[in-house]
Amino acid sequence: MYTLPFYTESDSLRSLASLWSAEPSYLLETTSLPCSFWLNVYSQKSPVVVVGVNEWLLKQGFIAQLSAVASTGSYIVVVTESAEEELLVEAFHQGADRAVSIPTCSARIFRALINSLLPKPLAARSFAPYQLDTQAQTVLIGDQRIQLRRLVFELSHYLFTHQGTIVPKATLLRDLWGLDDRRCETRRVESHASLVKKQLQLDGTYGWRLRSNRGNKRGYGVFRVTPPRTTYPPAHGRVYHLPAGA
Repeated sequence: MYTLPFYTESDSLRSLASLWSAEPSYLLETTSLPCSFWLNVYSQKSPVVVVGVNEWLLKQGFIAQLSAVASTGSYIVVVTESAEEELLVEAFHQGADRAVSIPTCSARIFRALINSLLPKPLAARSFAPYQLDTQAQTVLIGDQRIQLRRLVFELSHYLFTHQGTIVPKATLLRDLWGLDDRRCETRRVESHASLVKKQLQLDGTYGWRLRSNRGNKRGYGVFRVTPPRTTYPPAHGRVYHLPAGA
C-alpha cells in the first residue's frame, strides 16, 4: 500500500479523505501543516501527491514550488472545491499533472484516477537464485521468502538491476532518498547496505557478493561470484564436506 501526502486547509476536503482512501492500494495521509507536508514530500518519494488548492494557495505559487521539489516520476493531483475554470487552468500552469473539482468528481472517480497513476506491479525480477517481487517487496531464495523493509528492498532492487558496477553513494542518496550528499551528512546508505548484505547473505553464499568502495568515492555494487564449493557430490550414500578454512 502506498501512503500519499495530501495537503489541504479545507475541513470539508479533509472530511472526504477517508472516503477517498477506501482502497487497498493507497492511503491518503492528510495534513494542514505545511512543515509536515513538505517533510513527507521530501522523505517518502510518493508516486502521487495530492493538494487541495484555493485561490490564495495558487497566488502563493504553492503548486509551482511543489513541482520544483517533487521527486521525478511523482504525479501532482490538485483538488478544488470550486468548478471555477481559472483555478484549474492556473494549477496546470504551475505544474499540476491532474486537476479535479469536487462538484464534478465523485469518490469513485477520484479513486480510479489515483489508481491509474500508481506504479503498475512488475513481474518478479530473477537474479538466480534470487527472485525479487517488486509488488510484495519480498525476496525469494529457493523456498525461503524474505520480507524486507521498503527502502531495504528498493536498495536491493537498485543494486541488482545495476549489477556489476559500483554505484556512488551520492547517486543512491539522490535516487532512493531524494537527498543531496553535499548538504546532508547521513549514514543511511551504509546502514541499509549492511541490512541488504546480512538479510540476503550477499557474501558469496549464493553466488553474489555486495562490494563497497571506501574513501571519497564511496559506493556499493552487487557482483556475481563463484560460490565456494563446500560440499562434494554424494558417493555411495555419503556427503563429504571440506574442512573449515580449506
